[in-house]
Amino acid sequence: MVHRSFIGIFPTQEVISQLAILQSTIKNLNTPFRWEEQIKFHITLSFLGDKDEVWLQELFSNLTKTFSSQKKFSISLLRFGLFSQRAIPRTLWIGSHREENFELCTIADAVQNICVELGHTKEEKTFHPHITIGRAKAQRRISLHLITKIENTFFEPLQFACNEIRIMKSVLHEKGSHYTTLFTVPLR
Repeated sequence: MVHRSFIGIFPTQEVISQLAILQSTIKNLNTPFRWEEQIKFHITLSFLGDKDEVWLQELFSNLTKTFSSQKKFSISLLRFGLFSQRAIPRTLWIGSHREENFELCTIADAVQNICVELGHTKEEKTFHPHITIGRAKAQRRISLHLITKIENTFFEPLQFACNEIRIMKSVLHEKGSHYTTLFTVPLR
């Protein structure tokens, strides 16, 4: 059986609650975004696309071997940001720069290398630590004033311990996607 899948890290419930409050702060600015559900807040280490169960089992085995001695580590969420496509903001996120989450980026790079060793195409974009909280409803330009307001909305940094990496199944529905954990790779 084939599953649309990704590898991710999910924050603690306490951080999810804080992210929801921050999401509400931006909602109040009347922004043109579809809002991610709290249950879907995560950091994607690698989007895998459609993979069969045998490949996913081999991935799980390789991740488990690689990270069997990996200690838990802290992840920091420090700012709002926007990913744009052709100068049109598409994704609203909360995250950090790479150098502010060095250990997370090292893990993400190792995950990417494992996926490539198993025949997965290397991702073109460099990993950027973030949790998506909203996606643009349509390809509309957002005013520079609103972009500046979003990017200058400050908050107390959020931190959580990463104690596991998950391989997830993502099933698309009319109203969005639904995630299910396929495998969990624990950290020490």
